[in-house]
Formats: sequence, C-alpha cells, structure tokens
Amino acid sequence: YQDILAIEPDNIDVLYLIGVLNYERDNFDNALMYTLKVIKLNPNSPDAYCSLANILKAKGELDAAIEYYKKSLTLDNDNSTTHYNLGVAYQDIGKLDSAIICYEKAINIKRDFAEAYNNLGNVHRDKDRLSEAILCYRKAIEFKSGFAEAFNNLGAALKNQGHVEEARICYEKALQLNPDYAAAYNNLGNILRELNQYNDALICYQKALHIDPD
Repeated sequence: YQDILAIEPDNIDVLYLIGVLNYERDNFDNALMYTLKVIKLNPNSPDAYCSLANILKAKGELDAAIEYYKKSLTLDNDNSTTHYNLGVAYQDIGKLDSAIICYEKAINIKRDFAEAYNNLGNVHRDKDRLSEAILCYRKAIEFKSGFAEAFNNLGAALKNQGHVEEARICYEKALQLNPDYAAAYNNLGNILRELNQYNDALICYQKALHIDPD
C-alpha cells in the first residue's frame, strides 16, 4: 500500500484500507492519522466517519465516537453496522434506552443480525426485562446457531427465571461451541452446585480458573 501512496498520496481507497488495517492491529494513533486524511479528502464518506468513531471508541473517547457514528448515519442511515456500533457506544455509557433504539434500527435493516439481538437482550436484562431478553437471545440463536455467547446469556436469563434445567442445557451448549468459555464454566458450576452436584461443580470452577485465572 505504501508503494501506491508514494505514487498516489491522495488515493482515498488505499488511505482508508491502511487506516482499517492499523485499527485491526490496535495501532490506533496511526489508524486515526490515515482516517482523518480520508475525511479531509472526502468529507462525505460515511464509512470514514464510522471508522473514525470505531477508533475513538477503542481509545475510550466514547462521547466523540457517538458524535461521529451519528455523523456517519446522516450520510448513510441504512447501515445496520453503524446503528449497531452506536448502540454499543450508548450501552457502554449506560444510555440503555438510546441503545435499544439503535439495536432495533439495526435489526429493522438487517433482520438476521444476531449480534444486535444478543446485545438488545443484554439491555433488556439490565433493565430487568427477562422475558424480553430471553426472546432476543432465542432470536440471536435462531439466526446464528453457533453463537456461544447468546447461549450463555440465555442460560443466565433462564436461571434467573428459575428454569434451572433449561439453563444448564444452554451452558453446556455454549461450552460445546466454545470449550474455552470461562464464564460458561463458572455459570454451569453455579447450577451444578445448586443441584448438589458438588464434584462436577468443582470441576467446572477449576476449568474456569484454568482458562481465566483472574
């Protein structure tokens, strides 16, 4: 890419890709530099504003990230990923009602957006709406059958409703999909302890600690 830039220093596509690559490698300062160059050359690029927001979010500058996600959406309001990312940012700062609106918009654009359903379920869970959360987790699993996190979240919601055996099945499914899922081992251990299966519970706790000592 640098060879291309040596010949075409204002090649927007190359500048954008270099910014994305730096972002994916956690080189946020370099990613920011290239993305700002793209915006300077093309101030009407929704993708560039979304990338800028992603970078700022990764740097912990959530308020600024939110503003740039909004800017991106003024240029392209049909981008489900941008609505989703804005929802994540709102969720991170505790603006749950705003997050719900964003996730629902993302789902309206992309009906099978499993990650948006999962996060929407988490928001409903945090607002003590367990029935709504369960519906969202089931939708996430419907559209993405290998979604270990959604199975774990569904298990937690079912357990909170007293459906212990169903919760156990969900945790076991999460671990089948992701054998290195420490949180699911811990949750399964809690279920087994409640069922007085102490030896099996201990094994789960030990596996959780082995995967994630912290």
